[in-house]
Amino acid sequence: MKRLIICLGFIISMLMSGVVTAQNDNELNKSAKNSLQEKDREITAQKWENSIEPFVGVWSLEKSSIDDQEEEITAYPCTFMVINSNATYTIFVYIDGDAIITSQGVILVDSSDEYIEVITYHVNKSLIGVSNRIDYTLTLKYLNKSFWIEKDRHGGDFKRQVNETWKRARIPAPGEYENNPAFPI
Repeated sequence: MKRLIICLGFIISMLMSGVVTAQNDNELNKSAKNSLQEKDREITAQKWENSIEPFVGVWSLEKSSIDDQEEEITAYPCTFMVINSNATYTIFVYIDGDAIITSQGVILVDSSDEYIEVITYHVNKSLIGVSNRIDYTLTLKYLNKSFWIEKDRHGGDFKRQVNETWKRARIPAPGEYENNPAFPI
């Protein structure tokens, strides 16, 4: 529970500093030109003046790829991705009382189903400096990513497709978590 509170504190401090914005399901403050009529329909980059805009926010990793034995690799709890309006992103994980950055870079949106992550830092050193092509589907709530990885973080052959599902962090409705101990203030 302490870890979750610290993770949330980190995210809240980033939100309060104006570095990122969360998605508010109750009210989308977009211009009429960019408004979304359906709550969870697929979003395409071409519908927005700024192609990074639909990605901006805080995301939590829900599930990850399949291993050699065709079993799902469990995502480490408290893995988050922050995508900023200037197209930079940071992926971090909360482990043993520390927030550890695992990846950073810039996102270049190619089309409504593909973008490129230009990786400037990664715990897998073979990915630093790489422009990794990502196939994606994006809704208001979920970002599904699919990409190819050649080497694992130890330099061994990995050579497989990685599929990830990220869920967008949201601003809760008034009173939604009124009696929840995770929100002590």
